[in-house]
Amino acid sequence: MTDSAYLALVHNAALLIALAYVHELFVTRHSRLLEDIPRKILTGLILGTIGLSIMMTPWVLTEGIVFDTRSVLLGVSGLFFGAIPTGIAMFMLSAFRIYQGGDGALPGVCVILASGLVGFVWRLKRRDVLPTMSWWELYLVGLAVHIAMVTILWLTVPWPDTINVATVIVLPVMLIYPVATMVLGKVMATGLQRQNQGSLLIESEERYRTLFENNHTIMLLVEPDSANIFDANPCAAAYYGWSRDQMRSMTMHDISTLDNDLVKERLKDAKTTGTHRYHSKHRLADGIIREVEVFTGPIQLDGKKYLYSIIHDITERLASEAELVANRDRMEELLVETESARAALARALEEEKRTLEALRNSELRFSILIGHIESVAVQGYAPDGKIRYWNNASEKLYGYTREEAIGRDIVELICRDDYKAHARKAITKMVQTNKPMKSEELVLKHKDGSDVHVFTSHTIVPVTGSEPELFAMDVDLSELKLATREINKLTQAIEQSPISIVITNTAGEIQYVNNQFTETTGYTLEEARGKSQRILDSGSLSDRDHEKIWEAHKDGKVWRGEFENRRKDGTLFWERVTISPMRDEGGTITGFLSVKENITEQKTMEDALRQSQKMQAVGRLAGGVAHDFNNMLGVILGYTELAREQIDPSTPLHKQLLEIQRAALRSADLTRQLLAFARKQTIQPRTVDINECVTNTLKMIGRLIGEHIELKWIPCNDAWYIRIDPTQLDQVLANLSVNARDAIEGSGTVTIKTWNHRIEPEEETEERPAGDYVALSVIDTGSGITPDAMEHLFEPFYTTKDIGKGTGLGLPTVYGIIKQNGGFVEVETEKNRGTAFHVHFPRAETVDEEEVYQSNSLPPKGSETIMVVEDERPILALAEAILKKYGYKVITTHDPGTAIELATNHQGDINLLITDVILPNINGRELAQQIRELHPEARVIFMSGYTADVISDRGVIPKGVHFLPKPFRSTVFAAKVREVLDLPPQEVD
Repeated sequence: MTDSAYLALVHNAALLIALAYVHELFVTRHSRLLEDIPRKILTGLILGTIGLSIMMTPWVLTEGIVFDTRSVLLGVSGLFFGAIPTGIAMFMLSAFRIYQGGDGALPGVCVILASGLVGFVWRLKRRDVLPTMSWWELYLVGLAVHIAMVTILWLTVPWPDTINVATVIVLPVMLIYPVATMVLGKVMATGLQRQNQGSLLIESEERYRTLFENNHTIMLLVEPDSANIFDANPCAAAYYGWSRDQMRSMTMHDISTLDNDLVKERLKDAKTTGTHRYHSKHRLADGIIREVEVFTGPIQLDGKKYLYSIIHDITERLASEAELVANRDRMEELLVETESARAALARALEEEKRTLEALRNSELRFSILIGHIESVAVQGYAPDGKIRYWNNASEKLYGYTREEAIGRDIVELICRDDYKAHARKAITKMVQTNKPMKSEELVLKHKDGSDVHVFTSHTIVPVTGSEPELFAMDVDLSELKLATREINKLTQAIEQSPISIVITNTAGEIQYVNNQFTETTGYTLEEARGKSQRILDSGSLSDRDHEKIWEAHKDGKVWRGEFENRRKDGTLFWERVTISPMRDEGGTITGFLSVKENITEQKTMEDALRQSQKMQAVGRLAGGVAHDFNNMLGVILGYTELAREQIDPSTPLHKQLLEIQRAALRSADLTRQLLAFARKQTIQPRTVDINECVTNTLKMIGRLIGEHIELKWIPCNDAWYIRIDPTQLDQVLANLSVNARDAIEGSGTVTIKTWNHRIEPEEETEERPAGDYVALSVIDTGSGITPDAMEHLFEPFYTTKDIGKGTGLGLPTVYGIIKQNGGFVEVETEKNRGTAFHVHFPRAETVDEEEVYQSNSLPPKGSETIMVVEDERPILALAEAILKKYGYKVITTHDPGTAIELATNHQGDINLLITDVILPNINGRELAQQIRELHPEARVIFMSGYTADVISDRGVIPKGVHFLPKPFRSTVFAAKVREVLDLPPQEVD
């Protein structure tokens, strides 16, 4: 590395320090100044600007290959700033790197994207612990970012420069940049931690605000420097006679009769020394002056320092004390007067007695009043801690009766062992300074040893000529603590509920959402607060539907329903919703509670069930008509073919018979498509070379799609064998090719290709099981498939073609054949770019070379004896006619019982039994077993227009069982007979 490279890195590091300042300025200090999205955009622009500055002072390794610290910037940005700021920064830096050009442009852009993505992915996993993330984990983030960076450089830098880059760059990058990421990340984490602490302070201030508003004691908030009254609680407004707004525009000079300088001095003392107590005179709105005792001290609100003042009216108490002092002064004057004044003295003494009696009565009333206050436990005690007074609330709070408490040490009685020393020091200090003890929350002790949570205030009352009296006033916080715990439990239950919960105000604006709402919709509480629930609107509900829901809200009714909503990312989901009004104690609606259950999976299952029922219905329909329909088609097709062979091809009748034959063949194909879709088609799978099968059908496909469309064939040179009925493969290829042709307007291209595909276990899904597959792809350059059509792609009778041009069975037939053979199909489509169908067939586990399908046999004649059993007499007659035409000796019957009797009495061999699968009172397999007991060498061919479990497993004919599907052509029938008769003995079932 050169000196200029080090200078570039130092400059880069300075700019990264600027990043820390940006975080402090826009995230920690001024996060409330901007809305969330504008703040993120601004942060992203600043990050991008810093990155551009870094890239303008790079370390140039070779021409076009530069090196700087943008990877550290983007990794930390992705971790701490999130998607929007990091995405903006990545866009700016990528654009600038492309503008710079050179051989390193592509690697540079890749490094930019990878660095931001690594940081962002880490953020998704560890978002909750960002403020406390350890040095070690931050180092790992940097290591991951720069491992990705080095890997990208290795893969993308042109090869002549790769070794040079690796030897020069890797060591300093892996040593320095992870450490730089760690240090910068720790700065970001510290800022977040400080921000969280600020949030806790705000919550504390909110609790204080609640106590201030609801307290029945006169309370003021005062700005200590200006003496302005910042706020007054409702009790203060009622006492002074001004409204709260009026008092907020006043100062302490407006209500205090003390000198302004003295007021400022006392405010200053309270601000600097803490809690302060003094006597004053306050002016009420009606001009009356009242004597008050003020307790004041500093408090922090909204980041600013104020003074709280708690004010007690002591006018009556001071008047009583003044009257008592005046009476005593008069008595002393009377003692020095003459004898004649003794009578007056007696009268004065009597008056004093009455005054003292009144004072005792007043004290008694005070004692009775305090004694019966249930919410405040009051204890009076001497400077040495001996209890002198114990009211009813104290008995209830601490469990000791008045008799048990009086005379005992208050510290020993109710203080826990770990607090006793502190309590004694506080009492001693209160006696020495004649100042009340600081009010605070404490945990004291009940008679039974349990904890008692209280808010306690201690004060000292001087007594002339005697030791002072001390009083403790305790407010029980146990119920508050219990209520707080219950509220916390309720909050946790709501937050952890598996059902989305939303609370709105009466205007429908969201006030609260729980975690499940965020997980389901993607919207956080901050993003949703203040917005309507229509942010989730997918358009499935009309404006009138929304009006009906809102009318139910206004009428105070509970509304229930189901509808489709849209997540933040645009995906749709179904919800079952119950919306209930929330009422206060007076029955007034204060908001609405929405309980929402995600039923997307249930809806999907319901749709799948309906689709399954639809397929089953088609299957039952196909099975019900196929047997009889194919028998009738067999008669039409067979006799038409026989008739054509006897008529001169040049005659009109020959052409008419050809049209009848074609119509019968098309009808047979339609029935076969129904059976294939319903997976009830009887098939004879064989091991086939897929390339050979496709090659044999290319001419037919060419005729199907027409000369205006180019047909491309791309075979896989080493394609694996598959096991399938060759006629089914022809059906799949023909249907997909016709669909491809119809998707192309004018000229275009249809490409057919084969390829081997292995799905690994880690790639496996329910629709794509792991294993080896041979894929057959049919790709067109047509208009593509619309989203609506994709949803119904494989449904029976669904077609986008004009009436008369499509049955809606082409793709369902393909789907049924693929599923029947254990495969699956995948579809790719793009508007105006074309569609690709990828059909996957399982690879044949074993390949028997003798079994590999060949389709080049002709129907030669023979002389063997054949028995035909068919309950449809026209089919029976047709089979007899065909067999006799090819030279065979034929025994026919429509009754299974007669067939057994004929076989028993027949002299000579029966070489072949041809039987329908479905017969009266017996099935074809049972009949074949009985015939072969009489003629063991007889071969068997089963005929049917519909699958039967007696000869197949789910429509698949096992190896060794010979089957002829109806309807059949005479040449196919004769070829099948010859094929079975010519089989070696070991291959006969």
